[in-house]
Amino acid sequence: MTKLSPQEREVVILAGRDGLTWKTVALTMGLHLSTVRVYVQRIIKKSGINREPRQAMVLLYLRGMDTDNTMDTK
Repeated sequence: MTKLSPQEREVVILAGRDGLTWKTVALTMGLHLSTVRVYVQRIIKKSGINREPRQAMVLLYLRGMDTDNTMDTK
């Protein structure tokens, strides 16, 4: 299990569940687009998923994240 920060978790939810673009995720979270891109790279590194970033967010969301901000990376 790998811990996600609350911000990383929100990115997974907004992009993976809601299908928002990175720009819309940034606007929704009140962040710069570059910050969201950094979060996406961190999430991918933590998860070990070797996919296109958008696919990685969907896979992570579908695999589920526990309430303690962890995700199953298996």
